[in-house]
Amino acid sequence: MRAYYAAERAKFYSDSPEHILGELTRGHHFTLDIEQKGAWLQQIAILRGALKDTSDFTLYFEFAILRMGKRADAVVVIGDCIFVIEFKVGSEGFDRHAIEQVEDYALDLKNFHEGSHRLSIVPILVATKAVASRDVQLELALDPANWFLNDRSDVRSSYYLEEVASEFDVQGLELDFTGVCWDADWRYIDGGWQAWSFKGTRWQKVNDDFRRLYLKNAYRVLLTRARQGMVIFVPEGDDADLTRPKRFYDETYAFLESCGLKTFEI
Repeated sequence: MRAYYAAERAKFYSDSPEHILGELTRGHHFTLDIEQKGAWLQQIAILRGALKDTSDFTLYFEFAILRMGKRADAVVVIGDCIFVIEFKVGSEGFDRHAIEQVEDYALDLKNFHEGSHRLSIVPILVATKAVASRDVQLELALDPANWFLNDRSDVRSSYYLEEVASEFDVQGLELDFTGVCWDADWRYIDGGWQAWSFKGTRWQKVNDDFRRLYLKNAYRVLLTRARQGMVIFVPEGDDADLTRPKRFYDETYAFLESCGLKTFEI
């Protein structure tokens, strides 16, 4: 079963919360506690409030992310846009693990779900007890037409780099020339590739197979956007800086050079 409950707008608002809860309970094959049922009822109420002014949508509760063996709390399809929603009921903040979780769900749908390849996918984390903060900044996505097509007379164009396109935005995009900065998160060490994540004050090795695959695929996407030419920039590193010593970059640079890439200095 891909989702425990699926409905278009009319059905979602005509079904009672108790009926929806019953459908979710039937789809769930494990012992349910009162806490989980309460979380589902709260999610139903939040989505009904958030979607009340949306004229047409399809909602999936407990949508299976098959490759990960997990389920996204909710997926909402509105036109050509897919919203992947993860609820943290009772949470007062947006912790990094939860953000990465919903981002991973969105990337999986983008890269490995055929029906989602050409659609815009937006990951959303809902922390039900979080309060508004000046530290939380929400930025609008770039306007593709202005960013990709306008010339250097328009500050919104890619000539000025005032706006940044994420891997979600550039999936499927092709440009004449691109530049890729190769960081220490994906390193060539001792004859193989290693994935790392910078957390707190130091780098930590990534051992989770899916997160390694995600990072590998992110570099694959960035390295396949150019039609005519590409420049790969590998930082030199600085042994005086413990977060970026030279050894983090030197083997990667040497490997790329051994593959036949022409080198030059700037």
